Amino acid sequence: MTESGQQDQAKPAKSVNEFAVGWPILLASIVGVYASLATLPFYAVQNLFGPLKEAFGWSRTDVSMAVTLMGVGNLLSSYLAGAVTDRFGSRPVALVSGLLLALCLFLLTLNDGNLQQFWLTYFIMTIVAAGTLPLTYTRTINQWFDKSRGLALGLTLLGTSFGAITLPIFYKMGIDAFGWKGVFYVALGIVLVLWLPIFLTLFKDRSATHQAQAALTATGMTLGQAARTATFWKMGIAFFFVTFAMSGIAVHIVAMMKDNGLSAAQAASIASLIGVSILIARLVVGYLIDKFHAPPIAAACFAIPAIGCYLLMGGGHGPAVVAVILVGVALGAELDLIAFFTSRYFGMKNYGKIYGWQYVFYTLGAGISPLAFGIVYDRLGSYDLVLIVSSVGLVLAGFLMLSLPKYQRTEAQEAKEAKEA
Repeated sequence: MTESGQQDQAKPAKSVNEFAVGWPILLASIVGVYASLATLPFYAVQNLFGPLKEAFGWSRTDVSMAVTLMGVGNLLSSYLAGAVTDRFGSRPVALVSGLLLALCLFLLTLNDGNLQQFWLTYFIMTIVAAGTLPLTYTRTINQWFDKSRGLALGLTLLGTSFGAITLPIFYKMGIDAFGWKGVFYVALGIVLVLWLPIFLTLFKDRSATHQAQAALTATGMTLGQAARTATFWKMGIAFFFVTFAMSGIAVHIVAMMKDNGLSAAQAASIASLIGVSILIARLVVGYLIDKFHAPPIAAACFAIPAIGCYLLMGGGHGPAVVAVILVGVALGAELDLIAFFTSRYFGMKNYGKIYGWQYVFYTLGAGISPLAFGIVYDRLGSYDLVLIVSSVGLVLAGFLMLSLPKYQRTEAQEAKEAKEA
């Protein structure tokens, strides 16, 4: 190939061409995130408090421990999943992990009331299915999209929005038909019937067919270089604060509203607004960070939802609606921003490893908070204390976002450097 041809391939495509070429990858990634470890077992816990208490007498703290163990598992597996994905590519890692996720969901249906077995299965599932997390799909999206990267990432992570909107409905249908096991029957069906055929048909790493693009995106910092920057730690701490607040609220939101006097039907109806809010936030935030410097946008998305924490402390129907919408804004922005900031500040050469460590901060907050919320409620009879702590953390996360610098390099700049070299 001529030097001119190499340079032409190195130029980032226009936004319209990126979507025209990359839409199969985008669709497969949306479904992949929907049918992932980040959605199916997480939202299952939200719907199992009542059924498992009725079936086995397990408390909210008992059930919430499963999410905490997922956090511990993610701490152990996120970096490894990132390193393996950098080495072998997203497709083989996601395929193997998706099948193992299905196996673990099936094993959960065999539980006969053994709480320790329930916890252990959740923990093992987190380890073996780590390759289904957004890390895998966002890595490939970053390969296929540059100028429209923010919007493409936002669209990819709509999978979690669709999960928040539809899974409570599907899980309730499963519970009505099969009891608590119905939750995992539904999740298993989503993996095998929806995700698997779409993934096998549409999903592929760009490096498999576009070697010039692969060489271009194989630039950036090593993990060690990234970890020596203040940006790396500011991002990680901010994402920890946000996920501590948001994960605890997401898991306990229905219980909170029922404690505040709303009926089960009202609480479920309002909780479904989280998914709508997440969906809108993902699209709006994705569009905005392609057009403007992202940290101030992130600061607003993280700090403003602190108001929602206060509205959940004894508020009625109206305050609950506002609180849920604000919570959805933060949930809708966080995962998009982890992927976007990692690629823009540190490059794609070691994206999996660096994202994996940022995801450690994310999952540490996500793992601790549901248990913390459950313990506070079981001991104090109220969520108020942990909601106050969460609101403070959200404001601090906003300030950390405002302190982030300009991006290091974009792929367009890297292409120019490659051309000049």
